[in-house]
Amino acid sequence: MNQKIKEYLPNPFTVDYQYEGGPLDLYTEKEMLKFGEDIVRRSMGIYHAIDNGNLVKGTDDYLEAIWRTFLQDESEN
Repeated sequence: MNQKIKEYLPNPFTVDYQYEGGPLDLYTEKEMLKFGEDIVRRSMGIYHAIDNGNLVKGTDDYLEAIWRTFLQDESEN
């Protein structure tokens, strides 16, 4: 999971549990719902800004702005 995405997670309940790929973070259903709502809210804000003629993260392309906001690693900037 991208570090930036982890920062958006609300109060994670993390358990140091090992599985094949490494440690697994476990979150409650309430926390995941809150996380989903936050991602949707932020995405709507990005769309609204671009729809009003503004640039978001240096672009007016919605999908590129979503990528740069949530998925692009800081090292890629």
